[in-house]
Amino acid sequence: MALQTWRGWGLERALHRAVDERFAQEWNEAQPNPVHLALVEYKIEQELRRYNLGHTWAQWLGLASLALSVLALAATLALERRGPRPPPRLVIQY
Repeated sequence: MALQTWRGWGLERALHRAVDERFAQEWNEAQPNPVHLALVEYKIEQELRRYNLGHTWAQWLGLASLALSVLALAATLALERRGPRPPPRLVIQY
């Protein structure tokens, strides 16, 4: 899930590829001139913003819960390896 979030989901990658293909000719023609290149980059950015792609709080919540479950699994395995000894204590004194 972390890899998918980093790389982008399938539909998101396909949309980026379609927009890149749509503006490829303009991009190649604008390469020598930085002003025209900035204009093409702006057009690409505006085209992508039309689709309102972004990460949602539900996606980040799912990623955080997955990371928390992996940490809990590691803690459980570490405690099981301790055997009959008592579990570790966390003491906070004032």
